[in-house]
Amino acid sequence: MFNKNNISIPVMKNVEDKAVLSAIERIFIQKRKWVHKMPKKGENVILLISGGLDSICLWNLLLDKFKLNIYPIYFRNSKKKSTGAEESISYFSGLFQKKYPNLFHQTYIKYFQSDFSFSNVKDKNKILWNIPDIINNLIYFPKYDLYIPTLINNPSRLGMYAFGAYEYSYKLKYEHDIETNNIFIGIVPEDAERLRESTLTVLRSINLVLCLIMGNFKWQFTAPIDKNYGFYYLKQDLISYAMKCNLPLERTWSCTRSDCKEHCGYCFNCLMRRISFEKAGFEDKTSYHQKQGGLRKKLILSRRINNIVNKTRNFLNNSRVTKLKDEEITDSTNISLNSGIVSYEIKEKIIILNKHKGYIEELNKTATLIWKKIAEKQITFSQLLSVLEMKYNNADIKTIRNDLFKFLKKYEASGYLILRH
Repeated sequence: MFNKNNISIPVMKNVEDKAVLSAIERIFIQKRKWVHKMPKKGENVILLISGGLDSICLWNLLLDKFKLNIYPIYFRNSKKKSTGAEESISYFSGLFQKKYPNLFHQTYIKYFQSDFSFSNVKDKNKILWNIPDIINNLIYFPKYDLYIPTLINNPSRLGMYAFGAYEYSYKLKYEHDIETNNIFIGIVPEDAERLRESTLTVLRSINLVLCLIMGNFKWQFTAPIDKNYGFYYLKQDLISYAMKCNLPLERTWSCTRSDCKEHCGYCFNCLMRRISFEKAGFEDKTSYHQKQGGLRKKLILSRRINNIVNKTRNFLNNSRVTKLKDEEITDSTNISLNSGIVSYEIKEKIIILNKHKGYIEELNKTATLIWKKIAEKQITFSQLLSVLEMKYNNADIKTIRNDLFKFLKKYEASGYLILRH
């Protein structure tokens, strides 16, 4: 079984904008006298579903506990169909139709296409990591006290989903005479800890925009992340309730890396799925292609690198460092990592990220060797040269020296390294 002690659960820090959240909630109180209101039994609501663990469990909760008339909507990517997700939706549609015949309604499928995805950017150096909506999606690993960059491939998707559901409400009204003012989405508190788009601030903001566009403040866009108003369910809570209802949750689909019969077992969604089952105290019957390893194998992080970064940052705060001219690099020149540098190792290669300048690069084997030596401790040019001479004892010493010189100057200019006498 997956051991959650192998790796800390990634979280983010300070993702909620409390000032904005309070301001929006004051507007709601002024306009409609309430912020969040759970619909009454039998009321019509729209539910955004993905076929994943959270949305299926929320679907079950709204049907079984709150007795709501659910009109699900699923957004199918027109470029890539998710077989696993749609098989999940098909299975649970059949199950819920039999179990809740008076509350169940067939899923409306809406095609969704994004013209931009970060995953399609070939030159990763063009991704500016200091843009707020990206930098705030760094995953924080408490065990290593490091941030690892992660991106929402389609950064505008939540807004698209919300307005797609809003359009669906008009379809229901004018084609079937069905009224609804409530849209639910399967976001859980754990999502709000790692993704800005899943925070209560963003959810309330979209809700406000919907109300303003329609001129109707009865509209509500909500998720089980509202602790102050009593609609709050952790992923493990949703799992526990679903298991009491005897739902075969292994039929849900969470994986973002695989679209076959098995979950990959190591992507972030699979990792969170496994941890949540363990926290809920239930056996995870999901079929994983890879049971062991998880994110720990994917990202081999170095605490020593982070210590060097902190030491360098402290030094920079207390002294003035100027870049050395080409002719000033000597055998005694000291080399260390600059501040704001994050690095991790994948398949014996180092990936480095400069959070200040927005550069990200993958180092080759020789550059990885140099980087590791610099990360271990402050090192001189002559010491680095000796390491390379021992590694490549058949190579021309002058060539090694020139190549090392070029490497150091390149990464000093890019802000990764500090060179000083």
